[in-house]
Amino acid sequence: MKVVAEILTGGLFYVEVEEEATAKELKEKIADQENLPINRLILMLDAEQRDFMNKDDISLKEYGVQDGSHVYIFFEPLPHDSSTSPPIQDPFSDESADTSGESSSETDPTIYLKDSPASTDSLEAPSSPAKDPPEKKDG
Repeated sequence: MKVVAEILTGGLFYVEVEEEATAKELKEKIADQENLPINRLILMLDAEQRDFMNKDDISLKEYGVQDGSHVYIFFEPLPHDSSTSPPIQDPFSDESADTSGESSSETDPTIYLKDSPASTDSLEAPSSPAKDPPEKKDG
């Protein structure tokens, strides 16, 4: 049978599976065909009822999948390892400011723009006022 598979990023494709295939076999076909990580695939049959196909050993027929069924593909989030990731800092907070005493004009775009010759001080209004478009003549 042919199943329509849709990745929520916009990809739509067909997957051919046997009538008696399991959810795991469908995941394997999708992973192979689209080069996706099988261990992160989450399949959902009906978007309105949110019928997740989360038991790999259940047959597609038991889930209600038929020829032409539409299956939505989601991904398990990647695990976050806080021991290897630096803490996230708000670039706009005072705590993230450079306190080393060195000039940070190379990394701080605000200071760079302020110190650059093309600062807003050199911006001038046009020397002649803008002209109104010509009026339409009736007739």
